[in-house]
Amino acid sequence: MLAEQLGHTTRSLMHGNAPRRCRNCEQFFLLANSYGAVYCNRVAPGEAMKTCRKVGAHRHAAKTEGKTPARKMYDTVYNRLKQRHLRKKISHDERNAAIALALKHKDRAERGELTDLHLQELYDKI
Repeated sequence: MLAEQLGHTTRSLMHGNAPRRCRNCEQFFLLANSYGAVYCNRVAPGEAMKTCRKVGAHRHAAKTEGKTPARKMYDTVYNRLKQRHLRKKISHDERNAAIALALKHKDRAERGELTDLHLQELYDKI
């Protein structure tokens, strides 16, 4: 009986679905099925029919579109080192030294001195 009296928003909050702020339109929305949602399903500002989710997906694709394979591999290594540091598996100095080495390898690959396969082998050793 109590659930019938409460609105959808209140019931969602009771079940642990926290509100989030949309990264596109800055309005709050409730998470329904996806814990990783960062965009709402409302029509995006300045658009006639596209939702914030569709606009956000296109923005994300545009960010990763122009990256070289060496840059993508470097980003993966950087994130891996960052997580190791956050989990206290490596020290701050070890992390910085490894990132500097990874950056040197990336620059060499972008100049054409290393192949992508050789670069991946070097990154696997880090």
